[in-house]
Amino acid sequence: MKKRGLAAALAMLTMATTGTAFAATSYWIPVYYNNEGYNSTPVKKVIPADHAYVKALGSNHNELPTNYIVIANNSAQMTQGSINFMNSDRSKHSIQYKAAYYNYVDYCMLRANSGSPTANYTVWGEWNPNG
Repeated sequence: MKKRGLAAALAMLTMATTGTAFAATSYWIPVYYNNEGYNSTPVKKVIPADHAYVKALGSNHNELPTNYIVIANNSAQMTQGSINFMNSDRSKHSIQYKAAYYNYVDYCMLRANSGSPTANYTVWGEWNPNG
């Protein structure tokens, strides 16, 4: 193997083992009613992981909170519970998977619903099902 090929292989191995090869994906979710969940587009969970992360980057109603869970492609809830944070919070939040989903490798979706009696807003950001 040539030096350049070996260096590229080592770089990919390093990224895969540190999780940097699996970049976050964007979400844009309208939340119309406070008693319904709304899904992101499906994203593939490609490695075993014990958590996902969610980060809101904006909303047309930053004063409202949103609840998040991760669901499998069959709509089963993969996460132990939900996380709830204000749409104005720009920090990264971790949400733990149920043990049965640590090794799940397939498509999944981020589901959002209003964390208050008020809804009819949109929230967008990034999330990564691979931790």
